[in-house]
Amino acid sequence: MSRPRALPLVIVTLAIALVVASATAGSAKSDDAKSAFASIPNGTQLRVGDQSTTLQTPLELSGQATKLPYSIKYANFVGGPPMLEAFNAGALDVGWMADLPTLTALAAGLDIKIVAAATDTGNNMKIVAAKGSGIKKLADLKGKSVAYAKGTSIQAFLGAALEKADLTFSDISSVTLPPTAGDFSAAFQSGGVDAAAFSSVWYHNYVAQNPGALTVVSEATGLTTGLTFLVTTSKVLNDPVKEAAIADFITRQAKAQHWVAANRETWVSTYSVGVLKLDRTIAERTLDESGVRQWLPIDTTTVTKMQSLADLVYRAQAISKPVKVKALFDKRYNPTVAAVATSTAAATK
Repeated sequence: MSRPRALPLVIVTLAIALVVASATAGSAKSDDAKSAFASIPNGTQLRVGDQSTTLQTPLELSGQATKLPYSIKYANFVGGPPMLEAFNAGALDVGWMADLPTLTALAAGLDIKIVAAATDTGNNMKIVAAKGSGIKKLADLKGKSVAYAKGTSIQAFLGAALEKADLTFSDISSVTLPPTAGDFSAAFQSGGVDAAAFSSVWYHNYVAQNPGALTVVSEATGLTTGLTFLVTTSKVLNDPVKEAAIADFITRQAKAQHWVAANRETWVSTYSVGVLKLDRTIAERTLDESGVRQWLPIDTTTVTKMQSLADLVYRAQAISKPVKVKALFDKRYNPTVAAVATSTAAATK
């Protein structure tokens, strides 16, 4: 089957600009929106929490890591929960995180603020059953052992899928494993689990090596928010220098993702194949499914999606109490993100 043709970059960019214009119209008047920040003195350091160099690599490949007015100290994490611990210990200034960890933080009363949002198709997770498990559909997960990375967006995806089949986490035997391919493969081989939920990056590789595996959920669209975030803390935001450095970092990240969209082949070769060590065919297929992440201003749609997810994961007992997600969001950088989209759209006309 031939790969779906991507829309021309100019069309994608203009579409993003239209969304930005709509979002900014409602958010620019927000009390916390800002268009000017303090100067950044020499010697400033930004401590950045990353995952699989998702922030670092596009910044470097796109050239956005040059002439920084501050230094960056990266720390890579496997999943959001350990990054939350680092934020709680005051070891990070800003970090990249998926949806559920931010809700976990809010429910636990931790100081976490979402300052920028990125979106893709959300079709980046799967549920697969072991050969001989007897699982053919979602309802068959009842009473079965299911592995997933607790506290991550994968758990949120699994919760949505279970609810679709009128099931909850209490209907399955949960097996908590790190969100890496090797752990799931070993669990299947040992007979320790009947099914697993994991990201498409590892799913395609696993299925290629295990043709007897049965895919229970192959399409995650509608079962995920498709959102990832840059997060920080109120304490960091109260520092005018760090606040300004984050504004610059967001600008560079947004520009870097536009570069990724315009340089797909280089991105796949350097990051997906070079960094993640994926087979190129699998790397292409994964990117086809998820699309290229783009940063957009925090708008009503973003907040609504997160509130719906918060309600769902509370029903699924994945967070300790019901929460109102509005408290998570800080929109002061909305004009920063909007300016990048507007300038990029103008440059592609």
